[in-house]
Amino acid sequence: MVTLKRASKNQNSVILRLASRRICFRSLEGSRFFAALRMTTIRSAVVLFLIPLLMFGWALPLRAADVPTQSISRSVELKINADLAWGIIKDFSGVHRWHPGFTDTELTGGVNGKPGALRVVAMKDGPRISEELLQYSESSKRYRYRMVSSSLPIDNYAGAISVLGKGNMSIVTWSVNFRRKSSSTSFTDADVKLMVDHLLQVGLTNLKRIANNAA
Repeated sequence: MVTLKRASKNQNSVILRLASRRICFRSLEGSRFFAALRMTTIRSAVVLFLIPLLMFGWALPLRAADVPTQSISRSVELKINADLAWGIIKDFSGVHRWHPGFTDTELTGGVNGKPGALRVVAMKDGPRISEELLQYSESSKRYRYRMVSSSLPIDNYAGAISVLGKGNMSIVTWSVNFRRKSSSTSFTDADVKLMVDHLLQVGLTNLKRIANNAA
């Protein structure tokens, strides 16, 4: 009788252990199931986010560091000597007198012809550009400047304009570095380069006309 009771207790113990293991196994299965479900949901969300980007070309805005710096340098040969050419372009507050794209230039700070001078250039189609004189040399016939602020889609703009004598003639060179504003999504880097290149070429073409008329 005692033996039967012990056997019964042993059987009950085994049954309880098996039941416990079964519950643990089911719990483990359940946790694995929900973990897999969560992973599947995350993957689905990523896929759903990427599909519009691939289909419609949507892209996140670039950081300023991701926008490449571009450079342009244009030159024009004039039929006047270097002194006369420099006399036309050297006035930091008078760029509108030889560039047809500008209607007015106002000196807003500092001393004209001295580093630190500030000017505001008004463009024909409305935008106003604030610029600072960085370097000015009468002997080298050259000055450097940078854009301080503008509504144009251009950032980190810095330029230099210089005159080099060539006998009784001269060569004027205008060089600039710039980047497209990272916040500008309506213009590409190529659009901005075309815009700046046009600005330089229009100015130098008109400068040549003025010089040829004075020759």
